[in-house]
Formats: sequence, C-alpha cells, structure tokens
Amino acid sequence: EIATGRVSTITHAKPPIRGLAYVYDQILRCPRNGQAAGSIRDALGAAFGSFDRWEADFRRTGMSLAGGSGWCVLVYNLHTRSLHNHWAWDHMHGAIAGVPLLALDMYEHSFHMDYGTAAAKYVDAFFRNIDWEVVDRRYAAALRGGG
Repeated sequence: EIATGRVSTITHAKPPIRGLAYVYDQILRCPRNGQAAGSIRDALGAAFGSFDRWEADFRRTGMSLAGGSGWCVLVYNLHTRSLHNHWAWDHMHGAIAGVPLLALDMYEHSFHMDYGTAAAKYVDAFFRNIDWEVVDRRYAAALRGGG
C-alpha cells in the first residue's frame, strides 16, 4: 500500500519500539517521590559500599555523557546476580543479561530546553523525582529472574 501512495496507511503505521527507548518509556510511567527506600537501597549499599557511593557513581556515569549522547542505566545482572551502573551509547544497546531498574537519559534533548548546558541540575532534578518504590519492585522482579 505504501508503494501506491496511500497516505492513510503511512500515517496510521505504528513505529516499532526498540531497545532502551522502550525501557525508558516504561520507566517514566510512574509517579515519583525521590526518597530511596526498600531492599534496593540496602542492595545498592552492599554492592557499592554505601547508598551514597552508588549515587555518586551513577551521577558520575551520567555526567560523563553530558552534552553527548547516551543513557546511564542501573541494571541487575541475572548471571552474576549483581547491581551495576552502565553507560549505553544509544537506544539499541544495553547491558547484556542486565535487567534495567533505573534509566537516566543524557541525550542533550532531554535536558537542554529546561537546563541549557547545566546538565548537573537536570541530574539533580532526576534524583529528586525517582519513585524508589517502583525501582524496588523492579529489583524484586529481577531477583525472581524476570524483569
């Protein structure tokens, strides 16, 4: 139908959702409270030495992408049964065997309109708006082998 020029087919075609773009869309569909709690807070403390050390590492990973492109993603690795912060350089590549628990979009378009070049302020706002109950539920599901 596209070859015949039927515009209705083209305008109603649903684009595929791929990779981290889908994950990020799903992660954004939750209310936020910014208060870290639950077993995920304890697990991050155990994995990184303290919750504050995890947060500092996540922020550094995200800020290393500021003004560039990519994502900072907290994942639970199903093979090693461990938590890691990963940099994903585009919408298609994530951590192999990693269940995404939290994703920070560091593409310039995600913050530039509101924060200009002040990416750190964007990251601060991101942290104030994380719904840790949702992240904790994702972690519990990952521990059960799912996501």
